[in-house]
Amino acid sequence: MVSPIFSQDFNIKWLDENIALITYQSYEINKSGHPFNKALQSSIWQLSVSGTWQLRFHQGTIMAAQPLGNITP
Repeated sequence: MVSPIFSQDFNIKWLDENIALITYQSYEINKSGHPFNKALQSSIWQLSVSGTWQLRFHQGTIMAAQPLGNITP
């Protein structure tokens, strides 16, 4: 069975009026209730001429083992 992926700590930084950098943390919860596969995620989204948001770039970087703090899945 595949573990569900959770995310938290979303931040938006506007690079331009039509371009946004979104950053957040993602993680999975094992059967014992502990987080694993923690990663920092970043995506750049651009508002197109037609008015839809398009993903232009995404990167996920695995985090070293450390507590996530308050987790509320």
